[in-house]
Amino acid sequence: MLVRYRRWGGYAGLSQHLAVYEDGRVELHDRKSGKRSQVQATQRETDTLTALLDSVPADRWHSLAGAIARRILPRPHEAMRFQIQYGSRRVGGASGSTEAHLGPLLAQLDELLGRAVREGRG
Repeated sequence: MLVRYRRWGGYAGLSQHLAVYEDGRVELHDRKSGKRSQVQATQRETDTLTALLDSVPADRWHSLAGAIARRILPRPHEAMRFQIQYGSRRVGGASGSTEAHLGPLLAQLDELLGRAVREGRG
């Protein structure tokens, strides 16, 4: 597995889990709808994703304990939350309030997630 991406919350109460594998396979599990779907990323997309993951500064990643602590901190109910897991490293936060260095990475993951959602509907 290359990366796991989870986003949850918001007014709609989403809970989506995306897994991207090194061979380009992309699997989505939408817990709210109970649907699963799969799409294929291109080699260029996985290479870009790997480069974006590697460009996140080391001090922005945290351990599993840090991820758990961040999940229990108070936050607005309506905020969309996200977590990215790359090997044993994790980074998370609230959508829309992330630091600039995560923007391109989140955009790439959201693009893959959107394609998987559309595939699940089709």
